[in-house]
Amino acid sequence: MRDDRLFDPTSILSEFDEFRGIKISQGKRMRETWLNDFASVFLENYPKDWSKRKQLIFKGKALTFHTVGRKELVYTKVWGFCQLRRADLETLKILKATKDELIEAIEWTKKQEPTTAFWEETVDKKLIELFVEFGHE
Repeated sequence: MRDDRLFDPTSILSEFDEFRGIKISQGKRMRETWLNDFASVFLENYPKDWSKRKQLIFKGKALTFHTVGRKELVYTKVWGFCQLRRADLETLKILKATKDELIEAIEWTKKQEPTTAFWEETVDKKLIELFVEFGHE
């Protein structure tokens, strides 16, 4: 079956707006620039089986959206937090990341920037910060 709307950008854009509207009506905050490919830089670094954990978040007439699974989201947010992005800490709080998830994400994050000076030390310090923030021992 052919869907001609795939060739009509206005149709696709209206589905983007529809998806954003649904999420906002559910109490989610979404900027107008919510659709981006920022996460694509992580795909080559995620565990090989990452796509088995992706989750369907929207199925429209012309588009279907998936998001990465929880594991990869926690990994991404810990990596961002280690790069001094405080907003990623807020996301980790919303996710209620567990001690085990944080430890696993920290170990993964250490491997992501091996040429950055003092990267492992920075990540270790951030783990301590995360543990204090989350009340882990």
